[in-house]
Amino acid sequence: MKRWCNDEPRFWARVDRRGPNDCWLWTRSVNSSGYGQMQYSGRVRRTHQLAWSFVNGPIPPGLQVLHRCDNPPCCNPAHLFLGTHADNMRDMAQKGRAARAQSPLTSEQVREIQALAHAGLGRREIAGRFGVHPDTVSKISRGRAWKPLTEEPAAAAPLRQPLSTDSIAEIRRLLSAGLSRSEIARRFGVNPTTVGRIRMGRIGAAA
Repeated sequence: MKRWCNDEPRFWARVDRRGPNDCWLWTRSVNSSGYGQMQYSGRVRRTHQLAWSFVNGPIPPGLQVLHRCDNPPCCNPAHLFLGTHADNMRDMAQKGRAARAQSPLTSEQVREIQALAHAGLGRREIAGRFGVHPDTVSKISRGRAWKPLTEEPAAAAPLRQPLSTDSIAEIRRLLSAGLSRSEIARRFGVNPTTVGRIRMGRIGAAA
């Protein structure tokens, strides 16, 4: 095995190396396409390219490092091979990657990720199943917004009717009783900001 870079130990320390046939996911920074990236020799390099180079030596001119697993953050040398740009385009078409590159996770996949995370499955294992970065799994498991989702757009919600005088009076009574703005907002189907404006007397008859 040819060793040609002093950064190799630092590099592999940032890769989640599992079984020989598993995806080895890069655990640090990724670009907008999901490929791992690392500063090397004064410029940012994709980590799957570095992984191939650390094992096999410099990438020959005119060739690219491609993924057999079609998993951008994977750095397992066994999953990598050399090819031309034309090979890459052909591989992309065969695997449908061009279409998938524009398709984010569906709502069903997001729910499944949340369920697996809640069940205690490691974020890196989940990431490997869905071909995403562990940071993405972490964000989803913490309930952070994941938009857009590949599903039919929801129908526009009907316009909210103004709050009646009785509703405003009831909201003020609940505020005086110590109920939180968010709880009151849920009860009346309004924004907590609306409840706050009622409390300050800025709304008398409309939400």
